[in-house]
Amino acid sequence: MLRKISQTLMLLVLFICVATQTASATADTENQTGALAVRPIIPDNQRDKSKTYFDLHMTPGQKQTLEVELTNNSTEEIEVELQTNDATTNNNGIVEYSKTNKKRDASLKTGFSEIATTEEIVKVPAKTTKKAAIKLAMPQEQYDGDILGGLYIKQKDQPEKATKDQQGNAVVNRFAYTIGVVLNETDAAIPAELRLLDVKAAQTNYRNSINATIQNTAPTIIKELKIKAAVYRKGAEKPLLAKTTEHIRMAPNSHFDYALNLDNKPFSSGAYLFKATASLGEQKWQLEKEFKISSKEAKTYNEQAVELEDPYPWYFIYLIGALLLIFLTIIGILFYKLQKGNKNKKRKPRNPKNTASKKQREPQKKGKKQVQPNKQLKKRKKSSSA
Repeated sequence: MLRKISQTLMLLVLFICVATQTASATADTENQTGALAVRPIIPDNQRDKSKTYFDLHMTPGQKQTLEVELTNNSTEEIEVELQTNDATTNNNGIVEYSKTNKKRDASLKTGFSEIATTEEIVKVPAKTTKKAAIKLAMPQEQYDGDILGGLYIKQKDQPEKATKDQQGNAVVNRFAYTIGVVLNETDAAIPAELRLLDVKAAQTNYRNSINATIQNTAPTIIKELKIKAAVYRKGAEKPLLAKTTEHIRMAPNSHFDYALNLDNKPFSSGAYLFKATASLGEQKWQLEKEFKISSKEAKTYNEQAVELEDPYPWYFIYLIGALLLIFLTIIGILFYKLQKGNKNKKRKPRNPKNTASKKQREPQKKGKKQVQPNKQLKKRKKSSSA
């Protein structure tokens, strides 16, 4: 009986836990949906009506107003922020429409942000839909190629929910909509043109990397670009780093940093060579550039890097220290014994036997013959008797 009661209680607790988890997951999904919904109103000069972004055929000097529906699903009024941004290429090889601090590419003549204007803030009452207007004014001169930009739309002061990633870091979720806008005046096919602007030591998310700045100088959208790259020490044949990336997309007249990660290894100063082959259909580019890493750069980046592998592990350092200590001890002992031996030689007395034998071997000096004392007494006695 007691066993059945305990089993029933365990099942009840399990049911409550599962029900709680399900309710939490549902609530999270509802929060992520948010109060704002956005829908572009496709105009008549849309080149492909099946697209959910603006892909418009324009004429020189043309002026047009685009419309976007903003729907507020909440029970309170909300404020919606709108931005018109130039399309850029982020360092993952993806076209981006949000506002960034990235420097404008030098090859970009006409940016979308220059010819598109809109209200910065639009108030949308509760449970209603409101249209936001974006005004376009094309340049007077004919423009060959694509002008690519985007509408960046988000709810102002939206509720933020902090979550944690796999490493336990806090992540704040903010939801926004981006709608791409492609403007084209002619059907002329503009071929892509790639250039290698720079190669240098850098860091990507606080991890050491070699960054090669690759530029698309043509007013055309690049899709399905493939880059095969390697880094060599100058004069070496075997690469230190190698990487191949496919399906890269680039915005017209934009650039990005193609990074080759060092896999948590430290930088070493010296001269290096970057070589890459970029291919887009039948087009191919050979990109090559020498670069240097100074001792100061290597030290600075190595100190800032996270999870950096130590080229000399602690046990290796201890081993070297122990061997050095043993070596110095042996040298010290040998030096002590040598010094002690020299002192003993200086203090050692002469052998008396050797001295006596030496005197015996010495020849007598020439001159007056020495008379022994006994003989002198005998002579004195004889003279006294006489």
